[in-house]
Amino acid sequence: MDAEDTLAHWWPLKILTSTLGIVGLGVFAYLLVARLSRPRLLFQRFDPVQLANAKLEGRPAVVDFSATWCLPCREMERSTFASPKVLAEGERFVKMRVDVSSDTPESNAAIDYFHVEEVPTILFIDSKGAIRQ
Repeated sequence: MDAEDTLAHWWPLKILTSTLGIVGLGVFAYLLVARLSRPRLLFQRFDPVQLANAKLEGRPAVVDFSATWCLPCREMERSTFASPKVLAEGERFVKMRVDVSSDTPESNAAIDYFHVEEVPTILFIDSKGAIRQ
């Protein structure tokens, strides 16, 4: 039996591995699209003027301190901020995020103003401008 005859007997294995590869890619694509298409809370970049306007309008606010390197922050993005209950309740709030991934004057000012020591930190500010504990 030469090499060509040996390879000819393996054609079912080639078909099986090709089929499994295609199915695997399909499952991966489905999961990726499902994850990316889930609705999430949308946060605006933190702006002290918007926070003051929220108080003037009598609207509560939420300020999320987050970083790209923060694993719990990423998990909250995928789970908590994608929860239907959180999405529904979040409509009442002015939603802002302070990205502390890099050291910027804006993020440092917000960290100092709110006395934030770690991420994730989420501050809830009532309609009168008071930080709720």
